[in-house]
Amino acid sequence: MDDAQLDAMMDIDQNIRQLVTELNEFLGIVTFGSCGGHQEVTLISQRPVGEFEVNFYVYPLHGGWRSLELIASVVSESIEHGKLTLTIWSMGGGTSVCFELAGCDNADPDLLARNLLVARAEYDDDYSVM
Repeated sequence: MDDAQLDAMMDIDQNIRQLVTELNEFLGIVTFGSCGGHQEVTLISQRPVGEFEVNFYVYPLHGGWRSLELIASVVSESIEHGKLTLTIWSMGGGTSVCFELAGCDNADPDLLARNLLVARAEYDDDYSVM
């Protein structure tokens, strides 16, 4: 990890660093914003304690749609399924869509990260399997 990557990782809330790292390991997935929850919510982009979110882009020509399918599968099959959401949203102007992976009710971002790791390893970057 170079200095710029290390600096960027230090800006990520400690409790979701593993999740953010794991999401960025998927082909075609690039995270761009996150929140691990705050005692005092002072900004619209912040979540309260017990909640988290990670926002990401999907690059479809670089394995992104297959990665999104695997991420959605992990979320829907999770034992914490009722505490997790995967939402599509627009950056505006009709030019770009993004996704938000969020947890509430004290969902465990580390458990989600481990489940994503297992799913990714199972396919071993073989994105031809559907």
